[in-house]
Amino acid sequence: MDRAELSLGNQKIELPIVVGSEGEKAVDISKLRSQTGFITLDPGYVNTGSCESKITFIDGEKGILRYRGISIEDVCGNLDFPETAYIIIYGDLPTQEQYNEFLGKIHRHMSLEPGIVGLLRTFPENAHPMCKLMAAVSSLSAYYPYDVHSESDTDEAVIQFFGMMPGLCAAVYRTSRGLDIV
Repeated sequence: MDRAELSLGNQKIELPIVVGSEGEKAVDISKLRSQTGFITLDPGYVNTGSCESKITFIDGEKGILRYRGISIEDVCGNLDFPETAYIIIYGDLPTQEQYNEFLGKIHRHMSLEPGIVGLLRTFPENAHPMCKLMAAVSSLSAYYPYDVHSESDTDEAVIQFFGMMPGLCAAVYRTSRGLDIV
C-alpha cells in the first residue's frame, strides 16, 4: 500500500503514503487543497506531522524523542556535545579519528569576530541574554556569507557555528553581568 484513496462527494483522489524513519506511516496531504479545494482540521496538531526528518523522531504521547535512532536519554547520558553534533550532522557515531578531526575543525572556529563582540557590548546589561544571543547569531551571516546551496559551504558553516557558540554564550553571559569579554 503506497497510496490512500480519499472520497469527497463524487470526487476521489489518491494520496501518497510515506514511511518514516521508524516505520510509521503517514498520508501525504500536501496537495489536497490544490487538487480538491479542501484542507484538513487537526486542532492542536495532535495527529499532524510537520515535516519529514531523517534526524529526529518524536512521539509525544509515548514520551519518545530520538536523534538518528538514539534515545534522548542515551544522548544526554552517554554522549558529549561534539559526539551529539556529529551524529546529527553525519548520521553515525564518529570513530576516534573522525571525532578528533571534527573537534579540531570546531576549535579552529572558536574565536569571535571583533564586530560581533562590539555588537554585544551595545546592548544594555539588563537586556535578556537570549535576545543578545539571537542578535549575535543572526549577525554571523554578515561576516560569513556562505552559499546555502553548496554542501561544502553548508558543512563549513555548521562546523563554524558549533565552534563559535561556546564563545558567544560566554560573551553574552559576561556582558549580562557587566563584565569584560575574555
